[in-house]
Order: sequence, then C-alpha cells, then structure tokens
Amino acid sequence: MTTQPQPEPKTIHDLYTFYLSAVHITTPRTVTISLAIITMVYNAKAMKELPEVVIHFSDARRSLKCNKTQVESLWDLTGTDDCSKWAGVKITLSKAPTKGGKFTIKISKPE
Repeated sequence: MTTQPQPEPKTIHDLYTFYLSAVHITTPRTVTISLAIITMVYNAKAMKELPEVVIHFSDARRSLKCNKTQVESLWDLTGTDDCSKWAGVKITLSKAPTKGGKFTIKISKPE
C-alpha cells in the first residue's frame, strides 16, 4: 500500500487549528459555516481527547470548538442535529457573559 505525499505546510494554519474564543469577538460578526464536523480534540480538564463539534468558516481563519449550548443553538437555527448539513448556514457570533462572570461566544441568527 502506497501513501500519497502530503503537501508541504506553508503557514501555521496548514499545521494547526486555531480556535475562536470570546476574546476574539469584539463586535458581533456574521460568518458562513464551510464545514461542521465531530472530531477528537484534546481536553485539558479531562487530560484526554474527547469528541467535539468543530465549526470551520469560509470567512474566518479560526474555527469554533463548540460547547453544548452552542451546538443546541446551531441545532435550533438549522433545524437538524446532523452537523454535516450545516455547511452554507450564516450565523452571527457575539460575546456574551456566562453565569460565572466569564465570557463565551453566543451563536444567533443574523439580523
């Protein structure tokens, strides 16, 4: 069995996935989902890889590793729990406070 050679990475984005956090959101921003997948992501609290929904955008360099609330918002907005069908959907990302006094990324329907 032969494997195809992988292209040489040219940028850090070819090597790593960079995730959005609330500090990156200064004003509400509407983005388009290019890909939504369930993938294994290292969880520092659990100290192991866990399955996570990760959203990639056609108009943003960073991806969003979704929490349960964000996934529920996407489910409500798209009408489907099949994240493979979320590509092409426009959403608005905004900064929102949590009950613990920190900030999170809120997902909502664009106005």
